[in-house]
Amino acid sequence: MSEQIIWLTPSTPPDPAVLGGKGVGLVRLIGLEAPVPSAFVVTTGAYLDHIRRTGLDERIVAISSGAESVEEQARASQEIEELFLSTPLSPELADGLREAYGRYDDAPVAVRSSATAEDTAEASFAGQQESYLWVRGGDSVVEHVAKVWASLFTPQAIAYRVKNGVDVREVSMAVVVQEMVESSVAGVMLTLNPTTGDASEIYVEATYGLGLGLVSGEVTPDSFGVDRVTLGFRSRAVGSKEKAYRLDPEADEVVLRIVSDEDRAVACVTDDEALAIARMGKSVDERLGSRQDIEWALGPGEPGVRELFLLQTRPETVWSNRVATKRARGATPVDRILAMMQTPMRLHD
Repeated sequence: MSEQIIWLTPSTPPDPAVLGGKGVGLVRLIGLEAPVPSAFVVTTGAYLDHIRRTGLDERIVAISSGAESVEEQARASQEIEELFLSTPLSPELADGLREAYGRYDDAPVAVRSSATAEDTAEASFAGQQESYLWVRGGDSVVEHVAKVWASLFTPQAIAYRVKNGVDVREVSMAVVVQEMVESSVAGVMLTLNPTTGDASEIYVEATYGLGLGLVSGEVTPDSFGVDRVTLGFRSRAVGSKEKAYRLDPEADEVVLRIVSDEDRAVACVTDDEALAIARMGKSVDERLGSRQDIEWALGPGEPGVRELFLLQTRPETVWSNRVATKRARGATPVDRILAMMQTPMRLHD
């Protein structure tokens, strides 16, 4: 298999310049033997080779460099997207993608952006880069890789680059292709309290179906605060969960469904499941040595026996960056105590 396509294994070098942020997070989870759906990455090198080989790089420069107004940036974004979708991938890459996808025996996959700008100002656009769920078929995977590449040029991203003089020929993105989990419940987890930054608490959010509605802010999830040491509940709240994104096998697509009043009135995970999710997050946090922002899912089945999967992880940045800034400026004694509390404890075998 070409080095433009890399299967993620424990021995894969976790290089964000090659795999992007999501790819690196998955490699680290796989190295911990966490329950991660199998995945491969279309590398940043594949993207750069594509735009240089086809001349897209110069055309993107010409289209985006003069886009000063909001309207011009929107038009530039649309024009660049059309270029990506109308420019064929090289036969080597397209055939490599079909071959890699063939290992899934025509099962659905997620095709997700994996940006290289995780720790820069440009990372603020990461949520606007596209990810596609329930993609089936080799040709469809090829098409959706191009769609993810095109999403690197949203109007907001173009505006940022024009303002800051960023050469778009040096901007790149990897793409993660990952086996889909037909999740009955999904959510996110932070290994600290997102409101207070309290690192003695693990915070879990959960909703029915796929996590798409939670990440986009469309759904008010159930939430659980779990004590890091005792692994007991500090708080529980049942969210409204009015709707859920679910997989419709007959339509072969993701659909939005209304959640029944009966299901809305109760938590979508059992107490034992919530604690198991928090326990897994604590383990990942301590073994990676930093606070984590984790996406997870529970497979199909009855509550209490559903299998837990981790879909991605990345370092938590909001509170961790505040601690780092205080350290750089010279912390007070109280700050130093708080920083010690927020530093993960290393466990020795």
